[in-house]
Amino acid sequence: MCIIINSLLAKKGRDYMSNKERIMELIDGIPDRRLVYIVDILEAVRVYAGEEIPPDEWDLQMIQETEETSIKNIRKS
Repeated sequence: MCIIINSLLAKKGRDYMSNKERIMELIDGIPDRRLVYIVDILEAVRVYAGEEIPPDEWDLQMIQETEETSIKNIRKS
């Protein structure tokens, strides 16, 4: 992911390219038969872009266990 972000910041001459321009440039360099993978990635990113995903049951259980462990460690010290 860092490679993609660093690529998006590449310079165009003396001016920086917009992210959209850089993405389009990168896509132009990908063979058509491989674009299906890029479409899947972009759709997945778009779903989560800027969204906060609420914790599910497993997350809540891990949070509770961590809090309990932290409280026990504080009491020991």
